[in-house]
Amino acid sequence: MDLLAPMRVGTLSAEDYASETCAAKTVDADDPYGDEPERHPALIVHGATPMNAESPPALLGDTYLTPNDLWYVRNHHPVPRLKGDAHEVTATMQCSGNRRGHMNQYGTTSGTAWGCGAASTATWAGVPLRDLVGETLNLGAAPLAAAKKLGLRHAIFEAADDMQASIPLEKALGELGDVLVAYEMNGAPIPRDHGGPLRVVVPGYAGVRNVKWVKRIVLSADTAVGAWERGMNYKAMPSHWRSKADLKGVDFAALPSIHELPTQCAFSAPAAGDAVDSDDESFEARGWALGSAGRAVHRVEVSADGGATWTEASLDAGTDQPYGRAWAWTTWSCDLPIPAGPEPLTLLARAADLGGGAMPRTPEDVWNIRGLNNNSWHTVTLGRTVAAEEEDLPKHNSMRRALALLALLRAANAVLVGDRVSYLAFGSNMHPAVLTRKRGVEPLRSMPAAAEGWRLGFSLRGGGREPSFASAEPDGRRTLYGVLFDLEPLDWARVCATEGVPFGYLAVPVRCRPLDADGRPDRREPVEMAWTLVASPGPARVADEADEPKPSERYLSYLREGARLSGLPAHWRDYLDGLSRDAAAPLAVDPVDAAWVADRLKTT
Repeated sequence: MDLLAPMRVGTLSAEDYASETCAAKTVDADDPYGDEPERHPALIVHGATPMNAESPPALLGDTYLTPNDLWYVRNHHPVPRLKGDAHEVTATMQCSGNRRGHMNQYGTTSGTAWGCGAASTATWAGVPLRDLVGETLNLGAAPLAAAKKLGLRHAIFEAADDMQASIPLEKALGELGDVLVAYEMNGAPIPRDHGGPLRVVVPGYAGVRNVKWVKRIVLSADTAVGAWERGMNYKAMPSHWRSKADLKGVDFAALPSIHELPTQCAFSAPAAGDAVDSDDESFEARGWALGSAGRAVHRVEVSADGGATWTEASLDAGTDQPYGRAWAWTTWSCDLPIPAGPEPLTLLARAADLGGGAMPRTPEDVWNIRGLNNNSWHTVTLGRTVAAEEEDLPKHNSMRRALALLALLRAANAVLVGDRVSYLAFGSNMHPAVLTRKRGVEPLRSMPAAAEGWRLGFSLRGGGREPSFASAEPDGRRTLYGVLFDLEPLDWARVCATEGVPFGYLAVPVRCRPLDADGRPDRREPVEMAWTLVASPGPARVADEADEPKPSERYLSYLREGARLSGLPAHWRDYLDGLSRDAAAPLAVDPVDAAWVADRLKTT
């Protein structure tokens, strides 16, 4: 630094930097989502407007408290910007729809297809609601009893985005309720995405009751009004209501609302699609568990052979919580023996709390049309590493590997792998010469589509004539366009085998929409779940967008021609045309491919 001192031109304080950064940000006053906060790129985005994103499950076990920027985001509207001064209960907050996506194999549910990452833990600081209400309303040292004498039964929380929800007064003002009006999260002012400057924290209750951006608190004889309290969104419904027709005439306001959440347990590592080394005797599994209604978790059991044998896990952080007030998760870990044989491994995890609260075997046991409170045994399917002699085989000729992968995918997510598989292609697979001629895949259906909250990246390093390959990358502010294919399951296995899943790419589920007349995501159409491909973590992946290697002109030509042949909108084709190429890489499409496409177009 001394060497640079003569070149110093001034000092920029942290305050000035923050001020200049905020001033430089341009906000479109006509766009309700034009002033959204910055988000971590590792979040798994299910919807960008409003933002709905889950924490990466693999990162949930890294620290006991979830970092603020990795917390799951569950918004119903644009995030308001509120002014307020930044002014302690450790609790895990969880969306009642957490793990909803695992229910869909037993019947379609209504709502965001969350994985197991819509749960996070923080230490909250604020004012106990019991004290605030007692002093403000002069209810004395026993505010609950005094309020009930006045005929009051519920505490209603109203938010700056006009959302409101309520909780029973026994929870709101009870001595052991621990309800906070919070202004700090993990020692810092609550970020806007998580309700700052003020939010209500209701430990042990569904995330929807923990109202963000709270502006008004009302004690009432009745519950809150609106869809989040009296509509179907957060109501307990019987499993025999299977379709919208079954809901006709139902008085949703009369149904019980979801408040306390059941005992829950999930893996944070390994993740679905990971592989174990067949030469190893065991591997480590990690995760978290949460009891119901403040009860401590006292046992976690894990299986690596589909439940034939079980191993009791070690309970790590979170075991010292007060009796009856264990609001935060308990992390766990264990070494699991690797079963003999070539088959994929079926991992199961289950927990029990001190009240006897246990977990049902499958999502079918707790299925409901809203997909709420799925606390079935968490299932993760792992592959096995391929023997060296098999790795030397050409991937596109190894149907044995494709069939093994198909079994793995079926076990991992039957909702996406059944009679047909939806696959969003955005790279060279949009081009029929690649998908059909080279991979031997004949789609059952194809249409232009878009995945909001994702971008086109070139984050997978190549080799030889291809410097890089396309990858879907999470980005809450952008949209990825591509072709939505329906494939036979065996054809989907061919795609995965030839793309190097899970070694070059990982297959992940994304939410897609068909396009409207302007070539934009059509919000009037229902969301479709589909698989797409992201670059696998490892040395071949480029983490920073700015460092991504440019693709070859040959590779880009497949993207551009594939987009044109598939009817992708002009604005996306213009975007692809504007991408820079690697000047040292090959220039043209294989003439054999071009001739094949021309002949195919003539015959079709």
